[in-house]
Amino acid sequence: MFSKISRVFFLFAAVVFAVSNGIAQTQGDLPLKEDINKTYQLTRGARVEVTGMAGPVEVTAVEGNTATVHVVRSGQTREDLDCYRTVVEGDANRLEIRHEQFRSSRCESIKARQSVKLLVPREVDLHLSTIAGAVNVGAVEGVVKLTNIAGPVVVTGAQSAEMSSLAGGLTMHIERISGRGINISGVAGAIDLQVSESLDANVVVDDTLGKVVAETPRAKVSKLSDSKYVVKLGAGGAEISVTGVTGNVRVRGR
Repeated sequence: MFSKISRVFFLFAAVVFAVSNGIAQTQGDLPLKEDINKTYQLTRGARVEVTGMAGPVEVTAVEGNTATVHVVRSGQTREDLDCYRTVVEGDANRLEIRHEQFRSSRCESIKARQSVKLLVPREVDLHLSTIAGAVNVGAVEGVVKLTNIAGPVVVTGAQSAEMSSLAGGLTMHIERISGRGINISGVAGAIDLQVSESLDANVVVDDTLGKVVAETPRAKVSKLSDSKYVVKLGAGGAEISVTGVTGNVRVRGR
C-alpha cells in the first residue's frame, strides 16, 4: 500500500525543488523583467530539455522544423536578476533551457521567476524536470518525459510518455499509444485520463489510495486487490501504467 509517509515525501519533495537554489516561487512575473527570444532549426527526433524553472512551462507542437523559444525571466530587484541566468542553447539535434544561479552569499535567497513558452516540431523528444509551476504540453509525438513538477500538469496527444513525481495532479488526453507506452508514477493528486473512443488499451493502476473510476462504456474495471485495478479499454492491448497515486484515477472518453 502507498503509505502516508510516501504521500508526505512527495509533497515535501515538491516544496524542496520549488525553492531549490534559493529561488522563492512566486505567482506572476516580478517587477523587473527580461525577455529571451530565440529560434532554432531542429531535426526529427531532436531532444528538447527544460530544467530548473521557477514558473510555468508551456510547450506547443507545430508543423515544420523550427523551434521558437520565449522566456520571461523576472526578479524582485536588479540584484535578484543578476544572481542567476537562464541559459538557452542548442543545435540541430538538441535544444536546452536551464537555470544557473551564481554562488555567493548575496545570492543565497532571491525572489525570481521564469515563464517559458516553446513552439517545437512535433517529432521531438521532450524532457522537463524540476519545474516549480504548471506544465502544459500539446501534441508532441516523440517521447515525453516529465519529472519533479510542482504544479498541475496537462499533456495532450502524447503517444509515449514517462512521468514521475508530479505534485499537482495530471490530466492527459490520449489518442493513441506507441513506443514504450505511457508510464506514470508518484502523483500527489488526482489523475484524469481522457481517452479516444477508438483506443484499445489496458490501464493498470497499482498502489493507489484513491478510487478508480471509468466513465466510458468501452471500459471494464477489474479490482485485483485493495490498491490494484485494471481498466480494459475496448480489446485491450497497449499499456498505460499508473503507480503510486494519492488521489482518484478517472478514465473517461472524449
